Amino acid sequence: MKKTLTKIIGVLLIGIILAGATVFMYISLTLPDISGYTYSPKLKTQILTEDKQLVGEIYDENRTLVSIEDMPDDLVNAVVAIEDRRFYQHHGFDLKGIFRAIVVNLKGDGIHEGASTITQQVARRLFLSDERTYTRKIKEILLAVKLEQKYSKEEIVEIYLNDVFMGQGTYGVEEASKRFFGKHVKDLTLEECALLAGIPQAPTVYNPTTKSGYKQSKARKEEVLDSMEECRYITHEENEAAKAKKISIKKSDSQKNFNGRIREGCGAYSQRVLSEAQNVLVNSFTDKNQMSKKNAQAKVEQMINQDGLKIYCSLNMSLQTSGIKSVKEFMSAYGITDSADLAFTTVDGSNGKVVAYYGGSSAIDMANTARQPGSTIKPLYVSKYLELPDKTIYSTVQDGPINLYGYSPRNYGNKYYGRVTIQKAITNSLNTACLRLYEELGVNEDGNLAGYEAVKDFGFTTLVDVEDDPVYNDNNYAFALGGLTYGLKPLELANAYSAFANDGEKYPYYFVEKITTKEGKVLYERKPAESERIRTSEANEAIVECMKGVVNYGTGTLARTQYETFGKTGTTHDNKDFWFCGVTGNLATSIWVGTPSNKILYGISSSGVASFYSRYVNNTDEIDDFGKIANVGEGTSSSTENVEYKNLLVVKDNIDVADREYFTRLEVETISVPEDQIDKYEDRQVVKVNVDSSSGMLFNKEKCDKENKEIRYYIKGHEPDSLCNKLHIF
Repeated sequence: MKKTLTKIIGVLLIGIILAGATVFMYISLTLPDISGYTYSPKLKTQILTEDKQLVGEIYDENRTLVSIEDMPDDLVNAVVAIEDRRFYQHHGFDLKGIFRAIVVNLKGDGIHEGASTITQQVARRLFLSDERTYTRKIKEILLAVKLEQKYSKEEIVEIYLNDVFMGQGTYGVEEASKRFFGKHVKDLTLEECALLAGIPQAPTVYNPTTKSGYKQSKARKEEVLDSMEECRYITHEENEAAKAKKISIKKSDSQKNFNGRIREGCGAYSQRVLSEAQNVLVNSFTDKNQMSKKNAQAKVEQMINQDGLKIYCSLNMSLQTSGIKSVKEFMSAYGITDSADLAFTTVDGSNGKVVAYYGGSSAIDMANTARQPGSTIKPLYVSKYLELPDKTIYSTVQDGPINLYGYSPRNYGNKYYGRVTIQKAITNSLNTACLRLYEELGVNEDGNLAGYEAVKDFGFTTLVDVEDDPVYNDNNYAFALGGLTYGLKPLELANAYSAFANDGEKYPYYFVEKITTKEGKVLYERKPAESERIRTSEANEAIVECMKGVVNYGTGTLARTQYETFGKTGTTHDNKDFWFCGVTGNLATSIWVGTPSNKILYGISSSGVASFYSRYVNNTDEIDDFGKIANVGEGTSSSTENVEYKNLLVVKDNIDVADREYFTRLEVETISVPEDQIDKYEDRQVVKVNVDSSSGMLFNKEKCDKENKEIRYYIKGHEPDSLCNKLHIF
């Protein structure tokens, strides 16, 4: 009977072994082939300035790879001691640990203990799911054996420490070290290594940034230190000393000017960078690799989210930091922090770089949102008017009530100045005078208003043509004073003003300089673009002179800086949008203040918005020299003198003064000019003289007949100076 029972047990054992072997064979056939596998984890893409300052990070998993040589021995030893003491003795799995786990799990109602070695955890992270089944455990063991054959122990623990989830959105010990301690992993102390090594078992429970988590992580840290002592990695004295030291936990990334993944105030800018980066890479792959656009887009999205690209951008961190600081100061000073928003953009006119960009505090990127531009549109078409023959900033235009086909705008405060120079029309932002200049530009051959076409020259994308909408379009007279269908974007308006900073030539704006792989291979590098001439040098110089007056003694005096600056204010008639566009050196900046919901705004004016520009420039000095960034030459400080205007009597622009002795009342006009520019009118300034028409001499009331008295206008200095002494008999 005993022999029969023994045979039965033997057969059963053989059957179990064969069945087990069969299961192992079957499962092994379903394993992934890792013979050609190379560890390539999901890495974060970084947005960097040209001088490698970090702007933002994009990732599926927040991870930074670090070599085991740059990890403290204490950290490696701590992880081995607490996770897998026999790591250096086994070949991928630990039989003692497995049998212990089986006993524990059989006593329970499911799988509660895994007994996974470090190698098994790596196998699970790289190739398997987290489901708790015996099939997955068998796969885990088989893959662990293969990993041990492929990699050294040092390579396996390096992968583990780079790949493991550490809580708080971090993966790997480098990011965890920066997140929790504010330092690189290579700089960790023994007690910090012990705390970090204890987190992977339960990242939420041992999260040291919370009150309960800190208490739990402290207890776990002591458990790790005891294990290190038991494994003889540290002495008892070192253990006790490490336990006695208090660990300082870093509160939040926002303390270092970061909100999550993006530097404070750089969210809208980073989105623009990513959008441009995606476009250039998609275009590159479709052109060079002949990929479909859909496949190229999928590939680029995966690369940006996982492949650790480096995107070098156009941002100047000194300007951006100054701008963000200025926004806070400005909004607080005007008491509109809770009622309004501000967006600004700075473009380098010498190359098109977007060197500073802030889209506002709302979820909407207001720097890339069209809004009504008010009077900032005026220099765009008046500069075209100055290209007309014989037109200068000293040419005159009537400033007074006007009606153009039912359109009857008014000047601010209903104040009119009569005949004024073009310079005064811009300096004082005179609506009716500028509208007359717009009208005088006439109509092009295609039937569009030439002033409208002149603004289109600058490349705005939000204008509505007649062919797009015959009824609601921008080809009208209201356009001259900023009444547009949709409006203009601050970004595109800054780019337009950058032409004024560059002798009338405009470069296309851009955000991305270069894109490389994590190994440094260049995927894209921007080539220098060709500029487009928008205005002649002469017309550009003339409109710049007008806008210097805006800042020196016009509507934008609050924008004055220590550097020579010119610009233009702008306000919509309904007080919903307030602007200032300013240029210093080669840098052009547009500033918009309003509400994303387009509400009426109180407590601010475009003159006030001009003061933001001054703050922006002055705040930069604390970090860098704005003048150097803007390539401002020596001796170009801004004027701070108040300018007085004087009325002059001059010959009208359309009258030829050559070979003329005198002029009639209909040929002269009174204009208002700055006192320091009176000499510009020497050849056209006239004086009013009463003459005797028969002799051409000064009227002599003692001898001349009243019917011969005539009012004539002579160029100053050429008027008659002798009284008529003619004997008037008849």
